[in-house]
Amino acid sequence: MYEQNQQQNQQNQQNQQQRQQRQNQQNQQQKKQQQNQQNQQNQRQNNND
Repeated sequence: MYEQNQQQNQQNQQNQQQRQQRQNQQNQQQKKQQQNQQNQQNQRQNNND
């Protein structure tokens, strides 16, 4: 029983870590996209000046 619980705990931790990693990746992507958009807007602004 103890063994099983330990295994389950490990599995849960791994799942949690994977979720966290995916979330981090998504956040990174979003930040990049926002940065890109901002850069593009700035570029256009510069062209207009």
